Amino acid sequence: MKKIHCFLFIILFAISGIEIKSQTTYIPDDNFLQVLIQMGYGEGVEGNYLPTSNISGVVHLYLPASNVSDLTGIEDFVALMDLKCGFNQLTSLDLSANTALTSLECYNNQLTSLDISNCTALTTLKCNSNQLIDLDLSGCPSLVTLHCSDNQISNLDVSANTALAFFYCSNNQLSNIDLSSNTELTHFRCELNQFLSLDMSNNVILNHLWCSNNQLLSLDLRNGNNANISELNSENNSDLKCIYVDDKTAGFLSNWEKDETAIFVNNENECPTLSLIDFEKQNIVIYPNPTNGLFYIKFLQENIHKMTIFDIRGRIIFELNCVHEIETVDLSLFSNGLYVVMLQSDKGSSFSKIIKE
Repeated sequence: MKKIHCFLFIILFAISGIEIKSQTTYIPDDNFLQVLIQMGYGEGVEGNYLPTSNISGVVHLYLPASNVSDLTGIEDFVALMDLKCGFNQLTSLDLSANTALTSLECYNNQLTSLDISNCTALTTLKCNSNQLIDLDLSGCPSLVTLHCSDNQISNLDVSANTALAFFYCSNNQLSNIDLSSNTELTHFRCELNQFLSLDMSNNVILNHLWCSNNQLLSLDLRNGNNANISELNSENNSDLKCIYVDDKTAGFLSNWEKDETAIFVNNENECPTLSLIDFEKQNIVIYPNPTNGLFYIKFLQENIHKMTIFDIRGRIIFELNCVHEIETVDLSLFSNGLYVVMLQSDKGSSFSKIIKE
């Protein structure tokens, strides 16, 4: 009988140990742990284990420039609404368990991964000056402010962020974006990217736009709100010939900054005839056949491996890998107007031109 009692005691002790263990939070980063202790959350700490009850109710957590490289344990801050962790050495940050989060500032780290997939309450995200290649915002429909400049992002979908008002994505590798659903947008900053076209016609309360130093071929600002755009800079887009506006005679247009070669027009018919493309240096000829509406592309070199055609909104309407010597595209299948053709070589270089059907 004593053996049975002893055995039961051992089992109960083991279960109790598991229960105690489950009430603690593992904080492997010593610097993170020291910051928490200094904040007064260190009561009962043992090694790198902190009582979860110490942190589960924390609403605001500020640890900028604290030499932190790992925020493991942040998942147990279940009440956390405001996190500031800029100027650290973080390379990855998983906040998928912090569903109460409304504001996140994690700029000036070394982040290559940021998981905010369940942060449905997040309204402010400042993740600029990191090393992000991808940024999934689909789980953050409440975003109002987004700063993701100075990263390496090549694709960004903000269609689910209909409340977005302040959007800064300068100095990335973006070539197209759809802002048609972002009707609350007031500030958009996208300098130093690779945008070929921008359509801001749905952004009816836009008042600040910076899109200099891109590869713009088309800029559509016919949103009925031009008089309230107090600042616009589209300089250093040498191929941007026409900027579409509500009224090309409006006096305030003289305050907008643009290249001298760009003109203001009301519609596509007022834009000077665009020459059909002759990529002489790349030995590529593109021309339409007016009799059948087909669009021909002839390649006289063998190193072109991908062709992409965008419409004026920057949406991909045709994409082809493994391009052959001659390809035919029927543009009559798409909406009439302007198109951007981008060609990529197998050596990593790319070049693009605009055409008018």
